[in-house]
Amino acid sequence: MYQQHGYLNAEVINQAPDLPQASYIARHFGSLLAAYSQLRFKSRVSYSHATLIRRLDAARMNLGVELTRQMTALGAVARWEKKGRLLHINEELHVYVVFVRSMVTNLGSLRWYARLRPELQADMTLMVRMDARNETIRDYYLLPRLDAHWVYD
Repeated sequence: MYQQHGYLNAEVINQAPDLPQASYIARHFGSLLAAYSQLRFKSRVSYSHATLIRRLDAARMNLGVELTRQMTALGAVARWEKKGRLLHINEELHVYVVFVRSMVTNLGSLRWYARLRPELQADMTLMVRMDARNETIRDYYLLPRLDAHWVYD
């Protein structure tokens, strides 16, 4: 397939009549990247961003679960909604949790670009900024809904 198309991705795999669907392969190996690694396939494309995104997703999930646990221990009714990345507190306060990775500008300074989701109607946004290497949490910003329009994609 690689020789025929010059590249390999989920779409190419899904179009191959003699292979299982890419989603099945990804579930079996943990990810398509893991399957590529087992085959010793070296892609021309860097997938380091995919690894980073998976790590940030895991960190967000862990943070949501930990915040829910701590709030419940304090007597609140807390619920973590993984898909929407929302933390519901006493069904009165809804907090959108977003991890923001750092990027280095051409001048060497750090920038963080957040994609907010106003359609979720969250009361607040917890913006978690990552350090320069995107390995640990640098700091947090809690933005009320009224301030969310000041931050752009």
